Amino acid sequence: MNSLKLLVVFNFIIVVFNFIFIIRNFFTNYRASEKLYINVTIIVLLIVSLIISATCVLEGKMGIDIIIALKNPDRFNLSAKKLQAYRMNLDNITTKIPINTIVSIGISIVAYLLFANIIHNKKKKLRKY
Repeated sequence: MNSLKLLVVFNFIIVVFNFIFIIRNFFTNYRASEKLYINVTIIVLLIVSLIISATCVLEGKMGIDIIIALKNPDRFNLSAKKLQAYRMNLDNITTKIPINTIVSIGISIVAYLLFANIIHNKKKKLRKY
């Protein structure tokens, strides 16, 4: 349960960080490339990462709720079939969330590296002049 909670918190941080990054660098304080396709690529990568992480947050919350229900099945009036279904669902959630988190981190890193490359090229152009 603790690892699931940590993954949920970590994915929530990724969601917030990507959202702030998009708003700050592309909408309020435009620091991107003059080439539209690069900007669109970065924004699409960050939005995909944001959606994957948000899905992990929601599924992780559902997994935490299932763990709580499995700890005290009498309180929730769970039958044997529901307990079995909850266990299978929990197994599915606990295997998907780490993989999706790694994918989301990888996509975010690619987007941030593209953005860093844009900033580096802008600084290089400024030094030439």
